[in-house]
Amino acid sequence: MPGFRFSAVDADGQAFSGRLEAIDAADALRQLRERGVVPFQIDPDAAPAAGAVPSVGRRLGRADWTALVREFATLMTARVPLNEAVEALAEGYAGTAVAESLQVLGRELRAGKGFHDACRAAALPLPDYFFQLARAGELSGELADALRAAADQMEYDVQVRQELIGAITYPAILVSVGTIAIFIIFVAVVPNFATLLKGHNVDVPTLSRWVISAGLFARENLLGLGMAMGSVAALSVVALSRPAGRLWFAEQLWRLRFVGPWLRDAGLTAWAAVMATLLEHRVPLVDALELAADGVRLRPLRAALRQILQDVRNGRRIGDSVAALGLGNRSAVTMLKAGEKAGELDQAFRVLARMLGDQGRARTKRFLTVIEPVAIIAIGIVIGTIMAAVMMAMAALNSAPL
Repeated sequence: MPGFRFSAVDADGQAFSGRLEAIDAADALRQLRERGVVPFQIDPDAAPAAGAVPSVGRRLGRADWTALVREFATLMTARVPLNEAVEALAEGYAGTAVAESLQVLGRELRAGKGFHDACRAAALPLPDYFFQLARAGELSGELADALRAAADQMEYDVQVRQELIGAITYPAILVSVGTIAIFIIFVAVVPNFATLLKGHNVDVPTLSRWVISAGLFARENLLGLGMAMGSVAALSVVALSRPAGRLWFAEQLWRLRFVGPWLRDAGLTAWAAVMATLLEHRVPLVDALELAADGVRLRPLRAALRQILQDVRNGRRIGDSVAALGLGNRSAVTMLKAGEKAGELDQAFRVLARMLGDQGRARTKRFLTVIEPVAIIAIGIVIGTIMAAVMMAMAALNSAPL
């Protein structure tokens, strides 16, 4: 196995060098990350062994991008020059999907662009608030702290996403299995009763006639229905895999009475967290409001947050503006007013972000607690209706004169 020499920074910001054996540079990076250190230079000290398997084309998930931002922050804290940090990470991530983006980032930095503009040009798939925090870090001269705050928020987002996926997995499986069972009943069971009724002068109840007709239609058009459902599923996956498609879908959900407040609070949580970080880095309030509003993707919410910015520019207190727009409950408004009066608005926003996040998780748990019995009841009602229709048809057949 080939050896690699590296220079890295530990958790305390101390630089050190060493050597390790790894399959390739990506494997060396993985080993160093598992040790809790951040490498900024990895060089092979011998020719690669024959048969070594490179890491090619591995796609990075949300947790990987979060780790990347954390590594940037650690290197900045250790006062590693930005260009060298980008080059080291690009080399360490060689063979992954992020390497090309980091190379573009390095070229943009060498061309004289700032870190924020270079990240935009490299089209890094990071949350909008990352770019706003990066811009604030450049303005305040505290880029390392800003990147660390971005990594903290990204880790929170990943944690919430994992909790949601874990909680919704069982209800999703339940609904999927129930839907498949209903479809099988319609296609394989219900049409057989049409054959039994054929040739008999039976007064079939209306419900039975509808159910049996639906089953016959499903069987006779099975290929077309399958192609239609597959096309809808494929188009949905393609649309939701793109940021514009997800944004459009989220904005449609925003209009729903029960989903809109959920999305609003989630957006306000991220906005409050970014506001807290910007104010902690001594960014002026008006600039912080503008940067934080730009980081919100949902256009209805962004318009409301821009109205807060306009109100503050006109001399209105931020707590009064939030209350007038109906963006927060009484506790949130009181907290912002108290923080503004005490000159601790950054801490007020930090507490507000934590409070909104806790409320969002509690609401999600309540929703998932309700959705399981609702799904069971809904599936039971559909299957029960089908079986009742079939039994009513059989009863009509048995009571018919010979």
